[in-house]
Amino acid sequence: MPPGTRLPRDTYAMAASWMYLAVEKMLNAHVVKTTETVPPKTHNLLRLAELGQVACSKEQDVCFRNIDLLVMMKHGGKPHEQGVYTR
Repeated sequence: MPPGTRLPRDTYAMAASWMYLAVEKMLNAHVVKTTETVPPKTHNLLRLAELGQVACSKEQDVCFRNIDLLVMMKHGGKPHEQGVYTR
């Protein structure tokens, strides 16, 4: 692909989905390592980080919220847990 060529819009959505899955799996593994229990069946990245006792910076907090929102919009869903996207 020549430099400066834009990727199709669907490519970004697909990349966000794969990134979301990778981060979710990493956080689930960290929850298991930290708590020695099976993580809850949630897809909320901030909740998983909290359960795994991951100290998130403000930048990471915003990143997790944005990833959650991107994936939610792609799949036409609603917020995973009430109030998670409000400030």
